[in-house]
Amino acid sequence: MRYFFLLVFSFFLVQENFGQLNFGIKAGISSTQLKNESLGLLLPGGTERFKLAVKDANYGFNAGLVLRLTLLRKFIAQGEIVFNSSKVDFQINDFYAAQTLGSVLSERYNNIDLPMMAGLKFGPLRLMAGPQAHIIVNSISELTSKGGFEEKWKTVEWGWIGGIGLDIWKIMLDLRYETKFTRLGNHLIFNGQDVVFTEKPKRVMLALGFFF
Repeated sequence: MRYFFLLVFSFFLVQENFGQLNFGIKAGISSTQLKNESLGLLLPGGTERFKLAVKDANYGFNAGLVLRLTLLRKFIAQGEIVFNSSKVDFQINDFYAAQTLGSVLSERYNNIDLPMMAGLKFGPLRLMAGPQAHIIVNSISELTSKGGFEEKWKTVEWGWIGGIGLDIWKIMLDLRYETKFTRLGNHLIFNGQDVVFTEKPKRVMLALGFFF
């Protein structure tokens, strides 16, 4: 979180001499892009206990605050603090309980995202990209109801984000693409072993905002 407040302070410092500072709000929807990958999870003796597969990634929503510094009507530096919620469904086969073969269990993730972007304006159009920090607020995992599963989140995860935007009067419309540097499932542990898929989560986001 200190990165965002440092960015806000820098914006005010530069704005006094060189640019225009705008504050706004935004909200939108997102779609997570994941492959239907599966993993075999083993007991300490080497016996396969579960087969865990990605079944579906549901639509999510986001809402937050925007701070934009425009320099010479051309260059943009923009920081945001955004609440993001998303959900992933997993199909799990339990080889020790035949009645649960093919059951679907879900995980919901609530994050505070801190994108820090720079870009260029071409009239009403914008192109922006930059790093993004993800801070986990809380998660709800049905997988932990199965014996042997537990969660262990990192304090901050990093990724990058970029996209195109349109500014009309005080209204902004953004279409963005983001990905994390960490792999899907890196927060999960089964019997002391990391549960990590090969794919890094990717997300497409559409948001509408307003500057005051």
